[in-house]
Formats: sequence, structure tokens, C-alpha cells
Amino acid sequence: LFDREPLALTCAEHSVLKNNLKLQKHNSSSQTPAGLGVAEGGTLDVQILDWSDDGFEVAQPYDVVMACDVLYQEAAVAPICKLLPRLLKPGGSFLLADPPHRTPKNRERFVETVGAVLQKSFRRTTPYLGQDNELCILQFKLP
Repeated sequence: LFDREPLALTCAEHSVLKNNLKLQKHNSSSQTPAGLGVAEGGTLDVQILDWSDDGFEVAQPYDVVMACDVLYQEAAVAPICKLLPRLLKPGGSFLLADPPHRTPKNRERFVETVGAVLQKSFRRTTPYLGQDNELCILQFKLP
């Protein structure tokens, strides 16, 4: 889990716990809040990350990176596109959930830009929080 806001990470940790995942704390660096280890199926890392930080060091690439509602600022598109190949292992997946009506131009620019490096696997729109709300789901893979 990455976010630039520590409170968002705390909320995400609570969500993971509320979904009855078996978790264990593991040590983390001084810049990183306590991480969570998932007992079955791998590790869930929790780390503060500002997408625009060019100096962010990726300790190890990930099998899966998920993001939600990260394209709300036009200035975020290019840094996210630049960072994703560093965050993913070869063959790794990036999943993006984005409100389809919030910033469609940013999402279109993102898809076009990141498509030079990642392969788009699928795109669909799904309802959430009732009938009047939708969420656009995109998946990309690093070859």
C-alpha cells in the first residue's frame, strides 16, 4: 500500500484487518510506517509515497500494484507513468480504479502515455455505491 498521506495508509490498514486477513507486523525503515505481512499469499507492504518524488527508491519490484483515484491532478499523470515500470516485476500487473467522470482527460492521457511501456490487459466500468456511481477498472502488464 502506497500513499502520500499517512492517514490514508492507516485507513487502508484498518480495511485490510476488517476483511479478516491474517496479518503480522514486520519491521520497516524509518521512512515507512509499520508494514503488514499477509500470512498466506505473500506480503502486503505499507509505505508513504509521493508519486512525483523522482528520488523514490524501489527496494524490490512487485507482482501487483493497485491504485485508486490517483489521476485527479493533471500533474500526477507523467510521474505515475514514469514510476510504474520501476514498481513492477517483469510480467507484473498494475490495476487502476478510477471514477470515470472525475478526470477523463487525465485517464486518457495516462492510458496513452503508459501504453508505451505497459500492455493494457482490460478495461471495464463497474457500478459501485449504488446505481448512479461507476468505477473504471484498467489493468496493465509489464512485459
